[in-house]
Amino acid sequence: MPTFQQTFFDGNDPLLNKRLDTLTTSYADIGTNDILKVFDHAYPLGLAPGYLTDGTLAWLAISDEKNCRIVQFQQVDANTSDRKPKKVNRKTSEKSAEILQDGILCRKAGDLFAFDMGHLSMALYFYHGLRITQAVDIQSAFPEVRDRAPLGILKDAFKGIEDGSITKIKEPNVHRHFEEQTLKPGQELNGTQDVAMRAWLAQFIATYGAGERTFAEVPRIDTKKLSIDRIATLAKMAADSLRLDTRKPTQITHQVSQSRDATTGDLQLNSQNYNTKLRGNKDIKVNVIGPQGSYTVDAQVAAVSGRAGSINTRGYQLTDKTVTTVTSSGPEAQTTAEAKRDETLLRILQGKDKSFDEIPWIKNIWSPAEDGALIWPKEWTPLVEPELPPPSPATQKLMSDLPMLNNSQQNAVNAMVSQTDEHRITIVQGPPGTGKTSVIASFVHFSVNMCGRRGIWLVAQSNVAVKNIAEKLISTNFTNWKLVVSKDFHFDWHEHIYSKVNDHIVRSDQIAKATGRLKLKDTHVVLCTLSMLSNSAINQFMKQIPFTTLVIDEASQIEIGNYIPVFSKFKALRKVCFIGDDKQLPPHGQESIEDLKSIFEVDHLKDQVLFLDTQYHMPPQIGRVISKVVYENKLKSNPRHPIHDQITACFFLDVDKGKEIQLENKSFQNTTECFAILMLASKLQDEGKSYKIITPYAAQTTFIETTMKENGLAWEDKCFNVDSFQAGH
Repeated sequence: MPTFQQTFFDGNDPLLNKRLDTLTTSYADIGTNDILKVFDHAYPLGLAPGYLTDGTLAWLAISDEKNCRIVQFQQVDANTSDRKPKKVNRKTSEKSAEILQDGILCRKAGDLFAFDMGHLSMALYFYHGLRITQAVDIQSAFPEVRDRAPLGILKDAFKGIEDGSITKIKEPNVHRHFEEQTLKPGQELNGTQDVAMRAWLAQFIATYGAGERTFAEVPRIDTKKLSIDRIATLAKMAADSLRLDTRKPTQITHQVSQSRDATTGDLQLNSQNYNTKLRGNKDIKVNVIGPQGSYTVDAQVAAVSGRAGSINTRGYQLTDKTVTTVTSSGPEAQTTAEAKRDETLLRILQGKDKSFDEIPWIKNIWSPAEDGALIWPKEWTPLVEPELPPPSPATQKLMSDLPMLNNSQQNAVNAMVSQTDEHRITIVQGPPGTGKTSVIASFVHFSVNMCGRRGIWLVAQSNVAVKNIAEKLISTNFTNWKLVVSKDFHFDWHEHIYSKVNDHIVRSDQIAKATGRLKLKDTHVVLCTLSMLSNSAINQFMKQIPFTTLVIDEASQIEIGNYIPVFSKFKALRKVCFIGDDKQLPPHGQESIEDLKSIFEVDHLKDQVLFLDTQYHMPPQIGRVISKVVYENKLKSNPRHPIHDQITACFFLDVDKGKEIQLENKSFQNTTECFAILMLASKLQDEGKSYKIITPYAAQTTFIETTMKENGLAWEDKCFNVDSFQAGH
């Protein structure tokens, strides 16, 4: 029987030196294992998951202070890491589930502890149909550790122990055991030790010292109380979140240039690519070349300001060396929005958040009435929809720059402005070139200038889409708005794309100053990304600009679970408009997780979709093809388009020697095609023609943009990924 000894702590407590007897058993054979015998007690048990790279729960480790048993749900191919379930008959599977669920997960007495218990409890149900009771999320006992990192939890949990029983937390070992909770090809042995150690630590932290008192007030998770529909919905949300997390790169090669800090003279690394930029407090490996040859140094990014990263080289002198590559490893930190989504899910499971029972938006989207009817609070509904007064001369002047709307656009605007229950959720599908941003701008004008409304928030998934809406408001002479943009995205990286709207920008680190008394009294509309709504600083805006109407552009690119924190947080919300096109880009990650849903894939809402039926961008000869192939011949083209059928509107250039190469950052680049594009860009600029460049890859965008800059071409606001370009360029 394999045995392991904990490697998290130094100290003189005998518990730290005990060997942990560890056995692995397949799920199908759990009935022949001693699992019920060794855990036939009411003392706390620690649980720890092992996931496959697709997010599947493959292993579950169960531990007390003496024994660990690892249940292997899936067998991992040593070469591919594909899941290979052992074939078992239905009766055997039901018996295994009964033993594991009734004997361990829902045992009659004794708590179960795990790091990130919310995700684990949902993975047990989503992948294996298993429920759990008396389940404790360890991080919930330490709310001051905001990032929920295991190392921070251990430091907080054992900070008061001064008797020598625990003298040191071995930080590198904590990182090693928790860094990878997904099983890679050839990692089975190490994975066994890591998952066993994580389970042992979970029960140790719950029982050592003041552990019982520490966890007494943490609400227990009991998924047996959840209806089948409710647990299926929550488990799907959690699984989607975890599956997207496991697809993030665990190693990044950073494109950098090197310099010296002007103040200290120390090494400074300057990021060249926003998507692979350096992040503060991240350990890195720096490959350098010096007089004695090349070697690698372990270092840390001490701080980051814009592109510049200050590097702690831990005593190595590197300013006279040439840096060749810089890499970082380990799981990518969650965004604020991702963390808020997981936090909301956990609070729901703990019974602290009643959103699924109390929030009308959540009930109507995820748990509608059997007939699909949407039910809204009576107090939300005006007795009579007020008639709009004729516009005054001043209002007519304000709205004089609005574009003329076709019938489908006007119908969409009318539904967006309406506050009746029938249109409380408005969904607008806009194929490319049908004027989605014109519809949004018209809605804003009508709402503010005709109806006198405030508290309108315009959001999108990408910063570029938000910026495009802002530019549309400027072009239609609407000025009572602010655009909130994160410092991380704006400073030293993308200031140039905001030149047209600079007077309206509020950077995230300057919100407190910008929202001072009376400074927003004339602001009726706020623009930001969806993720910015999870930033606590945005609450400063809410004090002066109510969050009553939400318009979501790029809605087809947003997985619906991302709305849960928004609907849970903003109780004054009374109107939501979703705008997008599910025939263009799907929710982020759908290329590998096919069952991700946007609002357009919610079955009982499909009848409510309003279709913008006329496109104005594409020449009709291209528009007809798109209409036939993609939109079931429902999409019309502008008959007055200047590029008529006698003009060839589309050319295909065969760059026969071009080849896509995957770079270390996982993006692709076709250098030969890049140079062909650069030649065209130079020709078009020389001829004074307006143009944009769309590329399929982030690395290709960076290469083209950098080379244009080096060659003296106009590069700002020229080259975009296809997902950014969809947003309205």
